[in-house]
Amino acid sequence: MANSELIYDIIEALQDNLPWSQMYQGVTLSGGTTFVTVPLPEFIPITGYDDTVAPFILYSFISRMEDIERYYISVDNLRFYVYDNNIDRMWAVSRAIRNYLNVGDDIETLKGDIPSDSQFRVLNSALVSALSLPPIERDGFVCTVNEFKVKYVLL
Repeated sequence: MANSELIYDIIEALQDNLPWSQMYQGVTLSGGTTFVTVPLPEFIPITGYDDTVAPFILYSFISRMEDIERYYISVDNLRFYVYDNNIDRMWAVSRAIRNYLNVGDDIETLKGDIPSDSQFRVLNSALVSALSLPPIERDGFVCTVNEFKVKYVLL
């Protein structure tokens, strides 16, 4: 079984468990909390997005072993590229993904949300880097990139 299948389990958990209908957008100047409705974005491999309607998320992964002496612990670096033509919605989606996956060793919720037929047990998940990209002139999309390091064992 390929290690890359973990990303599909995590995408399924994101799709099923993030509050897409009411994502936290931030605090307004008056001090009130604002929310934004986000249609369920399409998750697409990094190979490209053609004529996909925003918002959508490209994903990629890099699989590697953590340590030669601990060969049974695997690590995937997962990247999620959040594209949207609405910057507030893009930030809301990006923030929700970061809050969901940047949990360190406190992974009880994430473990509970991974599909029950998964072949993986997640040990920890942490944000490695995040960056924003300016609008792509061809399409007008803004983008954030969130990279997570996820340690796991194969069951």
